[in-house]
Amino acid sequence: MTLEPERLFSFTWHPYAIDPAVDYSTEAQTLVEFRLEKIAEGTRLRITESGFDKIPLTVERSRCA
Repeated sequence: MTLEPERLFSFTWHPYAIDPAVDYSTEAQTLVEFRLEKIAEGTRLRITESGFDKIPLTVERSRCA
């Protein structure tokens, strides 16, 4: 987790980790970032999630079915 007050908050997580009985600690994680940027009209919030390219398609499909 990263925190830069009034600028950035980010964390990693295991997408598709829906079974509390399964240990997902060895699986790939994605990174979620919330970035704040001052602009003339106020504040821009940019939300980015990256890392889905590291998650095998078979894992994604089996957990969404």
